[in-house]
Amino acid sequence: MDTRSSALAAAAGAALGGLAVYVLSRRRDDGPPPAPAPRQTFRHFPVRGPLQRSYSLAATSLGEDATVRVVCYGDSNTWGFDAFSPAAAREGVLCRFCEGGRWPRVAEKLLGPGYAVVEEGLNGRTTVHPDPLMGDYDANGRATLAAILHSHKPFDVVVLMLGTNDLKTHLSLTPEQIAKGASTLVGDVFKMGVTRSAERPKVLLVAPPKVWDKPEWGFAGARSRSDACRACYAAEAEAHGCAFLDANDVFAIPDPAKEGGDGIHLSPANAKALGAAVAAKIESMMA
Repeated sequence: MDTRSSALAAAAGAALGGLAVYVLSRRRDDGPPPAPAPRQTFRHFPVRGPLQRSYSLAATSLGEDATVRVVCYGDSNTWGFDAFSPAAAREGVLCRFCEGGRWPRVAEKLLGPGYAVVEEGLNGRTTVHPDPLMGDYDANGRATLAAILHSHKPFDVVVLMLGTNDLKTHLSLTPEQIAKGASTLVGDVFKMGVTRSAERPKVLLVAPPKVWDKPEWGFAGARSRSDACRACYAAEAEAHGCAFLDANDVFAIPDPAKEGGDGIHLSPANAKALGAAVAAKIESMMA
């Protein structure tokens, strides 16, 4: 090896030796490197049993919204079908009440900022019975209830108002059968375990208002049967131990021959009255 190569080798050795001394000295001075932080994992709903309460407390400590969530599950009267506007009288025109005129929105405004009300109304929806004449979608309320409630979890209150479409002549259902359908939905809600805490959800079962006979719409004899549903709904609510509201104690659907409308759907005044009554019920349920 010539003199120049020897010099370069000596310089490289000195540099490596210095680096080793530096690394060793840093380890002595600073100690071992810190251990990596553990990964945070989050449990997803549904969580049942003792774990559900602990999850609820953990979620609250992480800043979960404490707003009381209310899901209103119903048919076209929950959707806000407007049968009273001049446009609704024209064939093929689908009208809906404005944002502030639908009863769930009325209830939310009266309940105030501590509440969030979710509208889940569907035209033609029944309690648990398939309707072969509904060609656009499945109107069976039981078929979609679980998916809808899971999409809005966690929630605190469910308001159920279904049964009007069960009165259609071609379904051939008795008042007792219609009320049993609504009762089945109440039981389904209690079993889902998608509330904010380990307590079962609070359910408000609403007996729909009496409708007028509309044979041309398939509601022949609907008025007497809808009137008979009231006592059946009250009995089912008592059996479940859930809250109950009879819409007939709050308002009456106008006579279409005298006051307009179609005899099936709520008027704007009806919607405001029902929204106020539901809000008052929810407040007492949460007290």
